[in-house]
Amino acid sequence: MARLHCRAMSCRRVIAALALALVVPSAASAASYSVRYGAELAPATFRVGYEGSGTWRTSFRATPPNPGGKADANAARDSSTQRWDLTFRRPLVVPACGVDPVACAAVVGPVGASGGSRVVGRIDHHHDDGLYRDLDRTVRCTVRTKPPRTRLPEPAVRVRYDAATARFAIGAVDPVGGALGSTPMACPGQGDPIDRILDNYFLPGFSFAAGWGPERWFTPVPVSIPAATLLRAERIVIRLRDARANTPPRGCARPTPRYERCSTGGTWSGRLTLTRVG
Repeated sequence: MARLHCRAMSCRRVIAALALALVVPSAASAASYSVRYGAELAPATFRVGYEGSGTWRTSFRATPPNPGGKADANAARDSSTQRWDLTFRRPLVVPACGVDPVACAAVVGPVGASGGSRVVGRIDHHHDDGLYRDLDRTVRCTVRTKPPRTRLPEPAVRVRYDAATARFAIGAVDPVGGALGSTPMACPGQGDPIDRILDNYFLPGFSFAAGWGPERWFTPVPVSIPAATLLRAERIVIRLRDARANTPPRGCARPTPRYERCSTGGTWSGRLTLTRVG
């Protein structure tokens, strides 16, 4: 009876192990991706989707001086939300890297997608002129992505193969660049900008310093996945998010800190889903 009991326990352990093998997180980084395994297939062809959302907020205050008079008082409280749900038009094809490492080195991520991305920006600006009351001004509005009139930057998936480790580094390029390109950057009917206030401060990754902005902000740290895992995967979900290296200074790198105060920041996260189709 004890022998039969042990066999039964072994069976249950085998069944449990097989169940766990169907969907497991990555061993290297449990928070980076999860895999549903199937039969090994080479080459493996994946349909790629990318969805996510983000928020950004900036608060700017300044009291620029007026020679011989009272200083101005400027204030901006701007924010934005971003969402995207994209399906790339071309699949990702992964060959058998152990057989043909050159082919794996030539693998590129899909570019261009159907679906949509959208941005909602909120602008709240106020100017108290220290010299002339008739120059006082308040501008408030909400702006949204409009259908594009011209060709806009397309999202893309970045894929790079490392032959030394037999792994693919997979990431993504700014998924809302096109949406931002067709979103008004100032309130309708604003006319001339308010004296010494930008049209908006809601751009994700905002900073007064050069080198920051949406393209950098929405660039995640690539996730490394073994080539063998890709050949056995039926579905992989890769979790991407904002990276510390691409986060601008919270103080906005304001040009005249003597009379300017600024705080800025946000967060975003996305899911890159690879579904095997062949």
